Amino acid sequence: MVFPGELITTYVQQMNFARATMFGVYDSALMLAGVGHLTFTPRKAVPLVATSKERVAEFGVSVSASARGMGIGTRLFERAAIHCRNADVDTLLMHFLSYNQSMMHIAKKAGMEVHHDHGEGDAYLKLPPADATSALQEVVEEQVASLDYAVKLKARLLSLTEAEARCRALVETTPAITYMADLTDEVKMHYVSPQTENLLGFSVQEWLTDPERWVKQLHPLDRDRVLDAFNNTFVSGMPFKMEYRLVTRDGTSRWFQEYGVVITDAIQKRRYMYGTMVDITDRKAAEA
Repeated sequence: MVFPGELITTYVQQMNFARATMFGVYDSALMLAGVGHLTFTPRKAVPLVATSKERVAEFGVSVSASARGMGIGTRLFERAAIHCRNADVDTLLMHFLSYNQSMMHIAKKAGMEVHHDHGEGDAYLKLPPADATSALQEVVEEQVASLDYAVKLKARLLSLTEAEARCRALVETTPAITYMADLTDEVKMHYVSPQTENLLGFSVQEWLTDPERWVKQLHPLDRDRVLDAFNNTFVSGMPFKMEYRLVTRDGTSRWFQEYGVVITDAIQKRRYMYGTMVDITDRKAAEA
């Protein structure tokens, strides 16, 4: 079943981590391949379950389509069962739709008692009490998981560093000015490529530390129309596309074709503009 993002967000926000635990399996790219949600519920909330313990456990699991058939769901279930035993819980429940064959397979493989009612399934598993072996197993699994994540994180960071270096080399050897600016509250330049010095005579540092530098260098005959177009982009978030002149440090002017797009960071709720400024001075001279 496909759920809208708003429903999933609400579900996560309602999680009570004082009585819930999450288990995850990461692939080599540090993407979640599978996740399990284990929550402890007071016994009285599940009256049909026979147990002398104060709490029962309920488990849900989800495995990404690309990682199914690899036993990840089963391993997450086994991990949850060990955690339940060591938390003095002897009953583990799963609730799912009857046609959910993946969950049914996990339940039956674990030896759970499965009940069907109106297209829905409930599975119950009685767990043995904790002992020295179960306690040691959980400790070892946590240490192994931490080590596995650390190794994958190091490899991922190395890969990202190499990719960033390749991307930067490509951007900084292209005959155009590339930039990134924050548009959230006011315009603040975060990155500009070194071509600013070759094409305009201003260093990267000068461009980044003076928020008005771009406006100051706009040609007087182009300033009003360019700023009107930019303000429209700032308000609407629509792409910015203009041909205009910038005045260089030595007082001459060069024509640029600029194209920028606005992207909103869904997590930080910030707006960024990514763009390129291509020198078209020779083309404009030929047209003239």
